Amino acid sequence: SMAKIGRPAVGQAPVIGVRLPIGWSRQINAIARETHSTRSKVARALIGAALAARKIKGDDGVVPIDMDVARSFVALWHYAGDVPTGKNTAFGWFIESELYAVAVYGVGVFHNQHQFLARESGLPVERGNVLELRRLCRIEPPRKDRQLSQFIAACHRILKKDHGVRFVVSFSDPARGHNGGIYRASNFKHFGQTRPETHTIAANGEMVARTLVHFRATRARQSLAEMREALGVRQQVTRPKDRWMIDLG
Repeated sequence: SMAKIGRPAVGQAPVIGVRLPIGWSRQINAIARETHSTRSKVARALIGAALAARKIKGDDGVVPIDMDVARSFVALWHYAGDVPTGKNTAFGWFIESELYAVAVYGVGVFHNQHQFLARESGLPVERGNVLELRRLCRIEPPRKDRQLSQFIAACHRILKKDHGVRFVVSFSDPARGHNGGIYRASNFKHFGQTRPETHTIAANGEMVARTLVHFRATRARQSLAEMREALGVRQQVTRPKDRWMIDLG
């Protein structure tokens, strides 16, 4: 599709015509629909990141991308549907003018995990030199000529060179059918499992903040069990997740 070039109204930025491949138009429409965003906002973000990627030589178009772009992509292609809050760094893999994969790195929710990893691995893992790979996803169906391990390796080269990161940790969830194959292929090492987590689940299957139950129970002077019954929610214990770490050297 082709955006028309027109004379801008007073106080508005010029309209720039950009010819988009058919696949891009479908992707923009899908992301806009899934994220309840405007098509133009999604298009500007994706096109801007694509133009930046074309200026990069090597690594098959792997570049840092804006978090708004990452969130839109994750909402469309990752089973979790969102990006954890906090300070995150995102990378995009552009192949033939298409955003093919996204990786989001950041500080994990386990604030003292660097101490555990240092103890278990015998390596100098510190709070300031480790990041967690928090989200990793690609479009479907996947390309047979590209592997996510290539994308991860390119991201790690950038993290090591530009951010001083030496260690990356991530987790695979057996409950989602993930056995950690992508981490093995990317030279991560297995460092045991996390403890089971207890989540509060609503009748429709969505997760509810545990603080809500505590707050309501305190105000109503009820036990947590009584409040869970009143709210129609239940507790669910998750399976442990597998922990993986790589030393970037």
